Amino acid sequence: MPSRFYNDHSWDMEGEAVTRYIQSNMNLRDADLVYAQFLIHEGYVGAIVRKRTGIPLVSIALGDDVHAWPEKNPGIIPFLKKALYGADLLLANSRALAQDTENWADDAHPLRVQVMYQGIDLEKFQPLKESESLDRLRRKFGLETSDYYLLCVATPVKLKGWLNLLDSIRELGDQFIGWQFLMVAPKRESPDALDLEEEAERRGIGRSVKHLGKVDHTCMPDLMRAVDAFVLPSYNEGLSNAVLEAMASGTPVIATNVGGHREFIESGVNGILVQPNNTSQLKDALLKLVQDNKFRADIALQARTGAQTIGTYEENAIKLLEVFKSLLGQK
Repeated sequence: MPSRFYNDHSWDMEGEAVTRYIQSNMNLRDADLVYAQFLIHEGYVGAIVRKRTGIPLVSIALGDDVHAWPEKNPGIIPFLKKALYGADLLLANSRALAQDTENWADDAHPLRVQVMYQGIDLEKFQPLKESESLDRLRRKFGLETSDYYLLCVATPVKLKGWLNLLDSIRELGDQFIGWQFLMVAPKRESPDALDLEEEAERRGIGRSVKHLGKVDHTCMPDLMRAVDAFVLPSYNEGLSNAVLEAMASGTPVIATNVGGHREFIESGVNGILVQPNNTSQLKDALLKLVQDNKFRADIALQARTGAQTIGTYEENAIKLLEVFKSLLGQK
């Protein structure tokens, strides 16, 4: 870590350390390329490695590295720009995020960012089969068989829209009777972490809320099939895996019109899009979903087709390999 003896930023020191590791490893010296997952700080470290070793660098933007982090901490913007201009090829996981990434460019030096979706496991995340028991799935998570369930899976921070969501449920009042709101949010030790159970109690909706904490990802396909609707009211995203997983499971989804969501959600057809940080719109969307059974069923029938437009991990891995080969001049 930096000290009075080492004045460099820790990311610079990390870049130098990774460079030394590559140069000392016979299997890595002749690597074809370096791939940085996230622009900050991995893309910045990758840019240092690229400069020191000459190995081509591919960096991908995934969301917060372009939105939340530089907006919250302007001090990292110079590092972001060095990451952008230090890469041989820039990728983003949605068209919207590609445009937002290009907007960070200096006027005199425009950037081109290529879209590379990451994909969804369409085999694991599937709608409930006729042979499956909904009651059995619900018992697995300690859920009552007679209630309807609304699910949100997200980090417990304000930027994920949790407070807007809890406010919307409070405003629904008796119109939410018969439904339970399930919160899946792994514990977070940071100043911006929310105590979601406390926030629900403060709004007087504690009885309508169940906090499941962290759910192992191997159990998520069953949980997505066990619920009746999914919501993610985040303020920004690149492209949400949780939204894709819910839609692939045939679960009706409400999401905010941010990042790449509009690239696979047609609002009112295979999901619902609302504006971020807009409690009124979110409440209206929730009311429509929980009160109109036919509408909810129609959305569920179309949901999987939206997820399929993004493609599977395998399909996108093939596309990514072709991008790597093109960069290296290979056939």
